[in-house]
Amino acid sequence: MDFSIDPKDRSPIYLQLEDQIRYAISVGTLRPGEHLPSIRRLEVTLGVNRHTIRKAYLDLQREGLLDIRQGRNVCVTGRPFHPRPTGATDITDAATDLASLLIQRAESEGIDALHLAERVARAACEHDARHPRFVFLECSPRQAAHFAKRAERRLERRVIGVDLHDLWRSSESIPASARFALTPHWHIAEAEELLEGSDIQTFAVSVAMTDSCIARLATLPGDTIGLVVRDAKSAPGFRAVVQRATGNRKIREFVLDEFEGGAPELVGLCSLVVTSPCADVVRSVAPASIKVEELVFDPVQSDLDALRARLFGASPAKETTG
Repeated sequence: MDFSIDPKDRSPIYLQLEDQIRYAISVGTLRPGEHLPSIRRLEVTLGVNRHTIRKAYLDLQREGLLDIRQGRNVCVTGRPFHPRPTGATDITDAATDLASLLIQRAESEGIDALHLAERVARAACEHDARHPRFVFLECSPRQAAHFAKRAERRLERRVIGVDLHDLWRSSESIPASARFALTPHWHIAEAEELLEGSDIQTFAVSVAMTDSCIARLATLPGDTIGLVVRDAKSAPGFRAVVQRATGNRKIREFVLDEFEGGAPELVGLCSLVVTSPCADVVRSVAPASIKVEELVFDPVQSDLDALRARLFGASPAKETTG
């Protein structure tokens, strides 16, 4: 990591160093286990007194972010933890106080407050795009991307879709900057298991079948509908929603493994309803005479609104709504 010192900055040099390191750790540029330059090396590189560098490193060690061994081996140990209130009102008040301080600082330097607001808003959006804090976990890449896109619009934050299968293979499938993981209720136990030991908070989000999907299911041909799911344990929940949408017609269940290498016996079926992880495989082997319909869900907006309020407080627009 490259450090920079601004002699025009009013902050002491040791605080400039501390802020740069905290920021790099918080967004994942520096990860636990990585090493920082020794005090001696930074002294030469920056032309800064070694006692100043030592103070910055020791402060961060006391916070639990660094481990220093004889000044030569400096290792990142964790991420910054900033205790903050969990109530929406407290969060909003804290943000208001910080905004007031920024405005006062800007005006003391002759910067127009509204011009500052424009710049901060632009910088915040660019920062969020580079360092996404949200991921949406699902069991297929397409569904994960779909849910992430919907959540992104409601939260007004960048959200990355992550396939749970990728997360099983590698924890690095989640951006280092991520702090919050969203997932449907049926995956919450799996997500919590995968993220155990991390500092990512996991939230279950309700999802509901889209109106257009319900309408398509209602018009499927046949007295019996085939239902293809990833595994048997997920079948009961999907069976219930499909039965409601298809007028309580008979449901014949299949698991994805039965379609590996070719379609199973489908006599008497005119339609197959498939969950997202099964869609591509089933479509590739199902006879052309059978209609294949993929289930499509959207996150429930009220759940996303409640999550946004919990994490960030009410938006100005919502605060002024009668």
